[in-house]
Amino acid sequence: MACAAWRSDRAISLAAARKRPDSVRPQREAAAQRAAGALRARRAVCYAVTLMKWLAAALVVVVALLQYRVWVSDNGVHEVDRLQRAVATQRSENDQLTERNKQLAAEVRDLKTGMDALEERARSDLGMIASHETFYQVVPSRPAAPGSQAPTRTAAR
Repeated sequence: MACAAWRSDRAISLAAARKRPDSVRPQREAAAQRAAGALRARRAVCYAVTLMKWLAAALVVVVALLQYRVWVSDNGVHEVDRLQRAVATQRSENDQLTERNKQLAAEVRDLKTGMDALEERARSDLGMIASHETFYQVVPSRPAAPGSQAPTRTAAR
């Protein structure tokens, strides 16, 4: 609106300057110079307003593109969420492995210093017994003949 107004003001001031007599010429020239200065100022304002509109439009486009990259693209919010879940999973696995390492370290320490763990390993893995213990071997009974059924005992009978 301001940009259109300077065109009509200029036309009015030129028409008014033509109608005045020559005796008022110096006054007319001073008024024309003032009008020309005002006209230049209005043009500068119109140019600045137009430039600001284009700049604002460009900024809106840039912000829209950046928001698109953040929310929709493969490297945006979805990727951050996926990476956070992967980090949480890895931390959980690391915690479990840390606990297992502590247990293994305690077992190694116990094997190096204590006899209880050593005896337990000898009994379970190697089938050894201590010198003050007596070994008893329990042999299962013979299986019945292939065609006959052996009676079974249950708690319900």
